[in-house]
Amino acid sequence: MIVQLGEDQTLEEARSAALRFVLETKAPVVGHLAEAAPPRRWRPSKRLLHIERERFNHKVAMTPVVVAAIRHAMSEIFGEFRLEANLREDDKQKKAANKINAAPLAAALKKSLRPVYEEGVRSANAELGATARFVSRVDEINPTGALDALYARTLEFAREVTDREKVGIKDILLRSIADGLSGVEAGERISEYLAEGIHVNTDRALNLDSWAEMVGRTEVSQAHNDAIFAVYEAAGVAQWRFMTSEDDRTCPECEDLDGEVFDLNEGEEPPIHVLCRCTSVSVEAGYDGDDGDVLAGEGE
Repeated sequence: MIVQLGEDQTLEEARSAALRFVLETKAPVVGHLAEAAPPRRWRPSKRLLHIERERFNHKVAMTPVVVAAIRHAMSEIFGEFRLEANLREDDKQKKAANKINAAPLAAALKKSLRPVYEEGVRSANAELGATARFVSRVDEINPTGALDALYARTLEFAREVTDREKVGIKDILLRSIADGLSGVEAGERISEYLAEGIHVNTDRALNLDSWAEMVGRTEVSQAHNDAIFAVYEAAGVAQWRFMTSEDDRTCPECEDLDGEVFDLNEGEEPPIHVLCRCTSVSVEAGYDGDDGDVLAGEGE
């Protein structure tokens, strides 16, 4: 499912439509849910399973909007470069490369990820508010410092992306001049370079759709988990547990961490890699009477 924003449709309206689709049809928008999964090393409570599944579904629903915003921003950045470069004259090509900037991508990430962050805050408040230890202390905690940090991180990421493309284009220009090529021939080389897609390093590029999907899914997971940990810290949570989606797409690295408990601000917080779908839950939220969560072999 790809979300296309209508001329008069806001990101929030598109996000809500996608969320209704997922929750009403129970159909995941990104990826799939495996029917069979390997046995867990621990036994999560029904409450924890509900929290993980709800978070997964909300992230799935919000991802297409973020992906669409990223795709639009990158198309804008390089569309303007092509207009200004005049791929027939190398001096204009160099000036246009210098003017490539991160602003459209940074703005797209900032706008589209804010609802994701807010959903993470809501989810963490709901988790802690249903726990006896926190019920009287959690009153819609909404830490803004972590949101500012999120914006700073996305701006840094946007700059890294556009700077990498700038370097690639300028390198082509320098090599073209050294090879004695005309502006037209240099322009052809640049066009071929841009046609490769978005460069993740000097040797590899992904087409725009694949790159936007990868970045969108990862950034949604990052923003959502950033919000959860910000609420945990503000509420005084002492420990958290790593929790995977536990299906046949769970990687060995995450599977090894599934169920592990860490003190707050310790341990490797999800997402721990690109496209990671894992989440965190406070240890306090898991104890649910006789339905408590334990590691396999503990208390059995």
